[in-house]
Amino acid sequence: MAQRVLRQGPHLASLMGVVAGAASYHGLGLSESALFGGSGHAFLLNADATLDRRSIHQWRKQSFDRLLLNMGLAHSDLGHFGPDTTTAEKNRIEKGIRDLMTRGVPCSVKCLEYQLITGYDENAFILDTPPSLEGEAYPDRLDFGSWEQFLGGGHVSFHGFDRTQPRPIETVYRDSLGFALDMHLSSGEHSCYGFQQGLKVYDCWIAAVENGEGFHHRGKTLALVLGECRRMAAGYLGASASLKPEVADSAEMLENLYKDLSLGLSGLPEQRDPAEMKAALVSMKQMERECLKGIETVFNAFDS
Repeated sequence: MAQRVLRQGPHLASLMGVVAGAASYHGLGLSESALFGGSGHAFLLNADATLDRRSIHQWRKQSFDRLLLNMGLAHSDLGHFGPDTTTAEKNRIEKGIRDLMTRGVPCSVKCLEYQLITGYDENAFILDTPPSLEGEAYPDRLDFGSWEQFLGGGHVSFHGFDRTQPRPIETVYRDSLGFALDMHLSSGEHSCYGFQQGLKVYDCWIAAVENGEGFHHRGKTLALVLGECRRMAAGYLGASASLKPEVADSAEMLENLYKDLSLGLSGLPEQRDPAEMKAALVSMKQMERECLKGIETVFNAFDS
């Protein structure tokens, strides 16, 4: 039997890098587009009015956890801690994580970004690192007892990813596409802290450009991560035709639209002219709207 290796996936969406690492460790055999699409993350569109990078992580995860279960991963929220966390609390969570890892359950920590815990020695947890989006140097260790590498950044959370029985692929598609429609069309059911979701995010973006507030320090990370997500959506929707040949035309249209969206979003940080940036955002908002129509068609095929 091949040795299981625990490594974080090389994804800009660091949560999905952790999920990819856990899925690979458990031998689930899922492609990156399947993981992004089946978990719903490929369709995420979430931001606060300032387009702050924390927008990427600040949304209700209940549906995400349910969708991960469909694919054979059980996410456990192991706790959220702040600068006032006592030594006893730190000792408790550290022991719990070591016990989980001994049982073969991958765990992660999140401060600014999600980082997979790949092991530990007598002094610290050993951490993997996501790609640097804004020049940060992510720590490769978390010292037991002090957590000094993270507590300067505020709150720290820990997470576990156990294996469970995956559900049929048709269920994965039905539930993930249903989530995509609901997240874009519902009135903030998946949002928290007053953040915007769905097409309203583009309105925030356009307003920021119109107000002369620029882009590079307020939406760069968001654009790059969303560009990655839409690239995964393209692959995920394109693959749906092999399961439901009757939606082949819609699947091809969606694959092409999401590829164009991915290129547009990933290229936004290179834009310099506000008028061109606004025009690009207006166009991408319309493309997202067209994608929702196509998703509804594919969803209905899996929901029948």
